Parts: sequence; structure tokens; C-alpha cells
Amino acid sequence: MTLSAQNKRWLGEHLIAEAAREESTTFTRPTKVVKVKRRSENSPSDAALEARFAGLEMPEMPVDPEWSQVISANSGKMIQPIEKWL
Repeated sequence: MTLSAQNKRWLGEHLIAEAAREESTTFTRPTKVVKVKRRSENSPSDAALEARFAGLEMPEMPVDPEWSQVISANSGKMIQPIEKWL
């Protein structure tokens, strides 16, 4: 069966229009409701933590640790995400 160029164009346009209609109906996803689960029990409140650490000094944070320090802090093994990043 052979089709003329005009018939092929008509068929192609109708197939594309039908595919677009199908895609528009299949890509509408329902919204998923996610419930937050509390993972710890009896965790202290902000006020309780503030009272617990009252009077203690904040330790100094390093400006930017060297990669050798990061690796040595992990038993000399490179962390997988850092290894991929490097």
C-alpha cells in the first residue's frame, strides 16, 4: 500500500496530535501527601539545650580543613561521595 505525500502528511499530523493528547493525560500525577515521622523520643527542647550548655564556651571551628584532615578523620579511607567529587 502506497500513500501520496499529502496523505502521509495528513496521517503524520493526526498521529502527532493523538500522541500529544495521550501524553497530556498520562503526565498528570496526583500529589502525594507525605507525613513527617518523628525519629526521636524525649528529645530536649531548645530551652533545655540552652540551659544544659549555659556557661560553656563555643569551640573554635576550623576555617577550612585540608583534605588530608578529612581523609584521616575517616580512618584514612576516602569518603565515597568525596572520592566521586574529586
